[in-house]
Amino acid sequence: MQTGLSAWVFAIVRALEDAGVDPAELMRGIGMAPDKLGDLSHRYSQEQVTSLWISAVATTGDSNFGLKVARHIRPSTFHVVGYAMSCSSTLKRAAERFAHSARLISDAAAVDFSGLGEDYLLKVDLHTGGRQPIYQTIDTILAGFLMLCEWIQSAPIVPLEVKFRHRKPLDESDYLQIFRCPVRYGQKENSILFRGQDLEQPVPSANEELAMLLDEMAARHLAYRFASRFSTKVRDALVGQLPNGEPSKQETARLLGMTERTLLRRLRDENTTFQELLDRLREKLAFDYLRRDDLTMEKIAYRCRPTAALDGPMGAPPPAFRCARKESEDAPRARASAMKKRESAGCMGALRCREKRLDLGLLEPGDQLATGDERRRAGDAR
Repeated sequence: MQTGLSAWVFAIVRALEDAGVDPAELMRGIGMAPDKLGDLSHRYSQEQVTSLWISAVATTGDSNFGLKVARHIRPSTFHVVGYAMSCSSTLKRAAERFAHSARLISDAAAVDFSGLGEDYLLKVDLHTGGRQPIYQTIDTILAGFLMLCEWIQSAPIVPLEVKFRHRKPLDESDYLQIFRCPVRYGQKENSILFRGQDLEQPVPSANEELAMLLDEMAARHLAYRFASRFSTKVRDALVGQLPNGEPSKQETARLLGMTERTLLRRLRDENTTFQELLDRLREKLAFDYLRRDDLTMEKIAYRCRPTAALDGPMGAPPPAFRCARKESEDAPRARASAMKKRESAGCMGALRCREKRLDLGLLEPGDQLATGDERRRAGDAR
């Protein structure tokens, strides 16, 4: 059963409150427990979330309700992924994290982030495996992502272009106010195109060391979420094939005792593909291997086989990743050493000042030249 985070539902609830609608009554009417909203790790079924969207739009009578929900998107809306995004060194890294872990937010989410010449394109879709979500959901994702980027960067971000599959609304003023760029409707995809320079600007409050720790938390949550899924069995079958060459659908199906067609169908039921599983597996293995100093790049390449994953987990080149990890490990020692030097320098300065006053006859009665501790620290500094 596909599910979505209650934190995502909470944004819908806040927008309903703004519209003067009692969200608790609406939720109870479709079998959702309002008291679970306080638990931001709780998950509602995708059917319930879709029903809430339909009821919310019908009750408010606002066809642009999705854009109202987007105004309530916060880092917590995206669970640990949102906090990792807010610590990212650039908005490009934030977008990569969002695309990589979007299914932690909703099982139905399909997000792709890629370069397009000098610019970057974010594409989103929802594959529920059942009743199709209404278009206001997509409005929230694209508008909410843009607003979160502006919050992270503490500056306005103007996209180059936004595309929606749905038809043009009767009143598009809300869309133009939020996106401030050409918005096209009735397109083949739901996407937002950013200028490369906007996403590559350093984020003032960045902390990649913390972001990497949050990445690991997200990976653990994802692993726990999908531990009992069919895709986990497929991944296990892929692990055994990697050292022997490129894993194939045919061999994987044989190992699992089924036809290739059944293999692909069951993966599709879980909103994933064979290639996506293989890419994610290689990326995880590359991430783990890069943390080991005993493995050379050649050995890592052999264990993972030729793959874009070796460009580095989350987009960082392998040498840069190892360098960043070493810097994060050395940082506490460096800070401690710097503090000790500053303390020693302070003691030396105080001691010399008192000695100078003594030479000039300015030492007051009762003044002491230096305490025993100060002399010892000063001696160590010398």
